[in-house]
Amino acid sequence: MVLINKIKHRQKDGGHHKKKECTYSIICQDGTRFLQIDTYSSEEKRLIGKESQTIRFTPKGVDRLRQILDKYSTTTGCIC
Repeated sequence: MVLINKIKHRQKDGGHHKKKECTYSIICQDGTRFLQIDTYSSEEKRLIGKESQTIRFTPKGVDRLRQILDKYSTTTGCIC
């Protein structure tokens, strides 16, 4: 698992990725809420709750993710 506190921009070329569903949870720990996103390598793992990758965002990380989403969600076309 990784705990995301800071997000920086890095330009990369696009690639082809398989589309998968993921799950999210709100984790409360020591009075702080975290956004957790879990991915699964297969449907079988998802059904038994065996995550392949877990990404947890601190409140600061969530704020930065929100800024990024707000900036690019209303843009049409690819920003290159």
